[in-house]
Amino acid sequence: MDIKHGDTLTLGDETLTFTTLFGHTPGTLGIFIPVKWHGESHVVLLHGGGLQHPNRDSLNRFESVIKDYALEDERRRHPERASGHLPGHARGHGDDSEEPERANPLLYGAARGERYWKIMDDCATARVIALEQAAATR
Repeated sequence: MDIKHGDTLTLGDETLTFTTLFGHTPGTLGIFIPVKWHGESHVVLLHGGGLQHPNRDSLNRFESVIKDYALEDERRRHPERASGHLPGHARGHGDDSEEPERANPLLYGAARGERYWKIMDDCATARVIALEQAAATR
C-alpha cells in the first residue's frame, strides 16, 4: 500500500495515523500509535529516521509534524498529541519485565513530551544550519 501524510490504518480497535518525514531517506514515515500503559491511553510517535534532516525543506516538514501532532496547541490538527516516542533503534530503554510498576521510559507525559520534541527540533535546526553554512563556504 502507498502511504501519504494523514493516512490511517485500523487494526482491531486501534487506528494508526501516518505522516511523511523526509529525514535521511525519501519515503521515511512517522507513525502515531495509540498505546495503553496500566489502562491509561497514550499516543506515541515512531519516527523512522525523521530527525536526520539533510535540508531546510526536510526540517520544515518535521517542524510542521511536531506542531500539528506533538505540541500543546488548540489549533493542532490531530485530536491526540504524541506524548511519547518509539525510537527506531530501541536500545538503552531497559527491560521493565521485572519492575512493572516503574515508569514507562517511552511515555513522557505532556510536559516532558513537549520538551523532548522542542529539543529534537533545536537539534535538527542546528544540523541544517551547519549543513547550509558548510555548503556556503565551498
